[in-house]
Amino acid sequence: MVRSRFSGIALALSLVALTLLAVPVHAQQTNWASTVSVRDLTANSVVPSGQPLLAGDSYNVTIDIAVPFSQSQTDFQATLNPALNLYGSQYWYVLTPNYPGYNQQKFTPGSTGVTFTQDQGQLTLAALFTVPAEMTVDQVQALTLRFAQSNFPLISITVTGGAVVGGVSVTVSDQVIQTYLNTYTTKSTLISSGQISSSYQGEVSAILGQAQSLYQEGLPDNATALLNVIQPSLFPNPPSSSLQTDLILVAVILAVLVVVFAMLAMRRGSKSGYMSGVITDVEKEVASLEVKAAQYDKSLADQLKSIRDKLSEAT
Repeated sequence: MVRSRFSGIALALSLVALTLLAVPVHAQQTNWASTVSVRDLTANSVVPSGQPLLAGDSYNVTIDIAVPFSQSQTDFQATLNPALNLYGSQYWYVLTPNYPGYNQQKFTPGSTGVTFTQDQGQLTLAALFTVPAEMTVDQVQALTLRFAQSNFPLISITVTGGAVVGGVSVTVSDQVIQTYLNTYTTKSTLISSGQISSSYQGEVSAILGQAQSLYQEGLPDNATALLNVIQPSLFPNPPSSSLQTDLILVAVILAVLVVVFAMLAMRRGSKSGYMSGVITDVEKEVASLEVKAAQYDKSLADQLKSIRDKLSEAT
């Protein structure tokens, strides 16, 4: 009985061992590739880890490929995303020419993909390329939309048969998008840093939210213009907490928003459904404030009505 039990365990262990041996070794590896450095050749500066590549700029990306084992008659290929453009006379440069799988006679540096024999060791490559300026742009008739691309597959490493054994992914952005993100970070801290009174938390949060919505719709330049409404000088410390004072301050903020909406409409030369929806929502809020203001100050109510009329013209 005991012998039978041990025989069963031995058989199970043998089956497990055979199963592991049957799995290609490369399938057990996570990622052969790792990024050594990224340099922006256009800006002549090192790109910190985690920072995006900018559309329109040229780069020198250095990677290490750690080949964990040798396998006869098997090759691996490093491939640069074909959406990128050639920089200079070639894409690829081998920085470790003593790597045993490197054959200079078969090396094609002007191609997006370069092939090496799969020999255990470390290969270091530099890839030089330009990110097309239009990579973040989506043109919809006369409207230019901009979207950052996250997890953009910059370089992939595959072995014979097509199995992926590694790669490098990045985020691709552009200067317009980065300006918005930097501006948003700055404006969102004005209350917490004490530069704007917390009494305006609701108004500031509303503007931040609308700007983020514009950004997500692909309009970072318009979103930045809206964020620039949030200036400490436009949000003075309220002299009292009376409803009339609050209504006056809200009227000032709404008046600025009307100017911004008109400016955005003129810059785009068209009116998106999203913008019309935003203006309609603000118009309803102004109408509500107008009713309340009429109980305290007719001139203020008239001012709010004038703002509402301008909003109606914008839709």
